Amino acid sequence: MKKSFVDWVGELIHRDSPAAGLSLDVGCGVMRYAESYRNRAFGCDPRRGVVPAAVSVADALPFADASFDFATSFQCLYYVKDIDRAADELLRVLRPGSVAIVSVSGYLHLLNEHFRASRLPQVHGRAWWERLFASVGFDLLDVNLPPRYHTPSLRGQVSHFVRPYQFFRLQVPSPQAQA
Repeated sequence: MKKSFVDWVGELIHRDSPAAGLSLDVGCGVMRYAESYRNRAFGCDPRRGVVPAAVSVADALPFADASFDFATSFQCLYYVKDIDRAADELLRVLRPGSVAIVSVSGYLHLLNEHFRASRLPQVHGRAWWERLFASVGFDLLDVNLPPRYHTPSLRGQVSHFVRPYQFFRLQVPSPQAQA
């Protein structure tokens, strides 16, 4: 039986979230994947009336340094005013060695988002996001996308226009790896 996109994302979260500790879902909305985390998950979202544990924006997270063992952020970072700061904040609240899974929508899907949201999201290609995450200090890890979300025949700037989502697995370097 073919898995749905939601099932696949849930499996990705379940695989990468540690069994102990705390997880953070930045831009959590209704915490669609809450059951997929193997540990206690907190959400933060700037909108009131959803289910976050904290009402906050991604570029000013109200948590202490190294508070979380795992983080996710799905389809929200392109709405943040200061994306560089949001990436830096995500790194700041994660413990060394922790993993984060971040996804952003491709351009055509962002057009649809524009009609649902009050403002046009910022549009960037995969290479731009990878440079951003690396510049704040994340290591980029491989993501095994299901075939229907992978378009290997598309190269360069074209792929971010037609791919529905771009996923990134990021890791905070551990002190031993930096030595």
